[in-house]
Amino acid sequence: MKWLIKRFLFPLCAFLVVNSSGLSQIDVNHVISIGRNALYFNDYVVSIGYFNQVIATRPWLAEPYLYRAIAKVSLDDYVGAEVDAGKSIELNPYISRTYLVRGIALQNTNRFEEAIKAYEQGLMLAPDNGQMRFNKAVAELRTKRLKEANRSIDTLLIYNPRFNEAYALKASVALESADTTQALLHIEKAINVDPTMSIPYKLKASIAAARNEWLVGIDNLGRAIELEPNADLYAERAIMRYQTNNLKGALQDYAKAIELNAKHTTALHNRALLRQQVGEKRLALEDWTHYLLLEPTNYIARYNRALLSIDLGMNYQQAMQDLNAVLKQYPSFSEGFMQRSILRFKMGDRRGADADYRHAGELVSNTRTAQSALAQARLNVRKETKQKTDESIDKYALLIEELPSSAPDTRYSSRDRGRVQDRHVSVEQKPIFYLTFYSVVDSSHNPLNRANYYAERIDTYNKQEGNPILRLQSEPQALNEKQITELSELLKEPEKKGQANYYLRRGIIHSLLQDYEQAILNYNRVLTLDGRNELALFARSIASMRYTEAQQKGKEVVLDTRPSESKIGQAVTINKPTTLVIMPSALQDLGQLQMINPTFAYVYYNRGVLYAHSGERVQAINDYTRAIELEPRLAEAYYNRGLLLLAEGKILEGTQDLSKAGELGISDAYSIIKRMQ
Repeated sequence: MKWLIKRFLFPLCAFLVVNSSGLSQIDVNHVISIGRNALYFNDYVVSIGYFNQVIATRPWLAEPYLYRAIAKVSLDDYVGAEVDAGKSIELNPYISRTYLVRGIALQNTNRFEEAIKAYEQGLMLAPDNGQMRFNKAVAELRTKRLKEANRSIDTLLIYNPRFNEAYALKASVALESADTTQALLHIEKAINVDPTMSIPYKLKASIAAARNEWLVGIDNLGRAIELEPNADLYAERAIMRYQTNNLKGALQDYAKAIELNAKHTTALHNRALLRQQVGEKRLALEDWTHYLLLEPTNYIARYNRALLSIDLGMNYQQAMQDLNAVLKQYPSFSEGFMQRSILRFKMGDRRGADADYRHAGELVSNTRTAQSALAQARLNVRKETKQKTDESIDKYALLIEELPSSAPDTRYSSRDRGRVQDRHVSVEQKPIFYLTFYSVVDSSHNPLNRANYYAERIDTYNKQEGNPILRLQSEPQALNEKQITELSELLKEPEKKGQANYYLRRGIIHSLLQDYEQAILNYNRVLTLDGRNELALFARSIASMRYTEAQQKGKEVVLDTRPSESKIGQAVTINKPTTLVIMPSALQDLGQLQMINPTFAYVYYNRGVLYAHSGERVQAINDYTRAIELEPRLAEAYYNRGLLLLAEGKILEGTQDLSKAGELGISDAYSIIKRMQ
């Protein structure tokens, strides 16, 4: 499990202060508001900078410590979050959600007893808080306090009978008690209450795996993957397919797992072994090399790479280095000395080869059995595998077993906003397009395939000398330290009165730093100079919408500790209602822009998103339709219109739109189509 990441605590005060000459002069309420904006829009690094400012000047306030703790939880900095939550409690012990944040931080560092105490303190202030009681039950399960866990779940369901994940958690408790009959009853209840949750199917797959009922397990994992495709689920199904001798299917699943997560070491390890078994030796060698970039001290991987290099007659020097490292770590590994003997002979070192051969013979004669783990595995009804933590070198040819677990996972996971529900389909409208100077990248720092979009007006702006390259994007973006520093330097640029592009650039910078009030002021100055400036109208509509949304839904930032659909008991992110009251100026700006440039497709798209979030489906569908007419490859418009058509009961039309969205690159569309069949 990935428990901790590098702490993102660096000094932002110098360049995130708005209209102030010193920290003592900051408008505390304004800075907290901006920090909440950043927190609401998942820009956690920026939010920490703003809360740092307030803490530096008003260290007696509990609120900024709480919000900074939430940001740190969101960055997996659980140690820092626990400290901040503790400080907030010290300053004001009567804010119930602070105990929730502290409990999450403790729970994600395996300090379950302390987490339970934190939840108990919070529940004394807010006994109906289902999120806290749910996480308390998870912590009790992890500490084997099964009766207490069941009591917590029962109480939770009294206060919150629609807390769907509670039934799946009861199934986990039953499985921990080895009561599969009760577990299956609770699983069926969970599926009946919410058939779009993937965790009940994972639990059924776990039971099937324990019974060696591989086909049943494969079927249930297939259902889970349809609902929530992720790398772990594919890797779990792959090992089940391996158990049924479906090596092709297993390889396909491992390939998909690696596609979704290039750093999935279990998938890389097992795919390399399977490729060796089916004769794809060069591809297997590539997998081992990739694996060793992630885990350079893994001796089993080094040994397998050496074997392949010897077999293929290539990279002898590297193979020798690998074998030397392995035998230094495992000096009694007879097979390793035999392989090094072969390698030395191939490299012309006959004396060394002879010495290794004799030493291998001595080791074998002193060992009761030299039967390899792989040969033994072939004798078993159930193919032998090993746990990921098993570093026994003689098990070098065994696949790592990664099967569905009945134990809840308490890692942090993001939870998206803006849910639209129909026929139990839990999905999200794609967000509005916005202006930025940066490309959105994935977890491996590669630009997303659909990250940049073309608009003639933006292209004209970018061709003007001295302007930084402006981009249209819809994917959410969180700034890193380098980007924040770059933006701060741009803000230091001397004022250029009368130049619209100067104020436009400052407005975009303030928007990226989540200070929407300052952004709107700058856009106003642009429009004072040029009332028909399309980019200023477009940008101001975005800033107005985001400012209103953050103000209405972000003032009381809370944590939703219900799990993502694949993980029970996971600490998850900010929970907000979906309905958004449209800020009149946003619609006014978009309407004015439509009159100035009626062919700007993204105006209609963004207005469609606003209408969709306010429940005005007909207007939203009309705007998405117009956006598609102007930009036939606008995948997001097909996707969002498809969701609204499904919500209107127009299954065929909605499915056709989702199919087109999938064709244009939105893979989420396919899982929704499967649910509707």
